Amino acid sequence: MYKYPKSKKIKAARSYTIPEVAEVLGCSTRTVRNWAGMGLRVLTGNRPYLIVGDDLKKFLADQSASKKVKLAPNELYCLSCKAPRQPLGLMADEIRQTATISRLVGLCEVCGGTCNRMISARALPEFARIFDIASKQTLTA
Repeated sequence: MYKYPKSKKIKAARSYTIPEVAEVLGCSTRTVRNWAGMGLRVLTGNRPYLIVGDDLKKFLADQSASKKVKLAPNELYCLSCKAPRQPLGLMADEIRQTATISRLVGLCEVCGGTCNRMISARALPEFARIFDIASKQTLTA
C-alpha cells in the first residue's frame, strides 16, 4: 500500500463499492471505511454502499492538501518537530537526488533534529544566497 493513495487511478464518472476502492488504491477496506468516517461521502441508500469516483478524488485531494506545509525561503521542514524551522546557523548540506532535484539537509535550531527541503537544481543559486551550502556526493540508484 502506498502511504498516499494515487487518486489518478480513480475514474470520476464511475461509482465504486468499498472493496473496489480498496483494490484500486491498494489499501484495506477498513481504511476506506475510516475515510467515510472522516467525511468521504458514501451513498448508503442501497447495498452495496457506493462511493462516487469524483467525491473520492476530491476527498483524497483535500487530504493531501491538508498535509502540505508552506515553507519560507529561509526554512527547512523539521522531521522531529513536524514544522518549518530555520536550520542551525543557516547551514545546509546539498545532496543531489537526481540530475534536476537536490535535497537540502540541516539541523533544527529548536530540537537539533534533521531538517529537509527538496529543491530544483535551477533554484540552488537562490538558496545559496540564503544558506551556507556544502555539497555532498551524488546519490544514484
